Amino acid sequence: MLYQWIVRGSRTRKGRALERRWARYVRHDTRASWTVEDYLDAHVPGRSVLDVGGMWGIDGEYSFRAAEKGATSVTLLDTYETEEFRRKLASPRGEKVRFVCADATTQHAVDLAGQAEVVLCLGVLYHVPDPTLLIRRLRQMCTQTLVLESLTTPEVPGVPQAGVYLPGLTREQRKWWDTSKAGGTAGLAIGSDFDEDEGYGNNFWALSPSCVRALLRTNGFDVTSTSLSPSGVLRHVWVANVR
Repeated sequence: MLYQWIVRGSRTRKGRALERRWARYVRHDTRASWTVEDYLDAHVPGRSVLDVGGMWGIDGEYSFRAAEKGATSVTLLDTYETEEFRRKLASPRGEKVRFVCADATTQHAVDLAGQAEVVLCLGVLYHVPDPTLLIRRLRQMCTQTLVLESLTTPEVPGVPQAGVYLPGLTREQRKWWDTSKAGGTAGLAIGSDFDEDEGYGNNFWALSPSCVRALLRTNGFDVTSTSLSPSGVLRHVWVANVR
């Protein structure tokens, strides 16, 4: 019951505002108030970029912004492309952007996409049944810095590196991670039942920040920062360098 209240507090705008204040003024984490633009400004200029899973909901926008911010080259890797993305790709904004259609958890995707100095993987990890496999693939494709963003669950008191597997929970249990009232979403396996036919459209994991750090460390990364995400409640961003 205690943990349920911890999750409830973290998934509200007020709770997130308090978390940001604590992170900024107590932990002295300046990234607590960063936007995605700030992360791009800090890591993209003068470097090659691979944007993994950057199509959903934004039509590859971060890839084009990376190109505009001085990336030497940009590759967007995803399993599909949208009409709006194709329009952007055909415009002057798409001059330094290429698209690779493949599943990022496969060796085939690694072979097609190649390597980049900076890998962006924003809002993907929790949609993958095997997050360890995805992180291994990201390490294969990354030569310098990974910027990873994901849905999370608060740390479990006394249980470091914990995580929650969402499919199969009851309707009441799934509501713990429903962020729709705070501007987020309640997708498959949270707001509705798990749908096997929808594949990566489901939400599979709510991992604690320490769990993700451990996954990164055991797959060839050194984590340099863990911060609250600019993309909503119950979310974090990790910056990691290859070891």
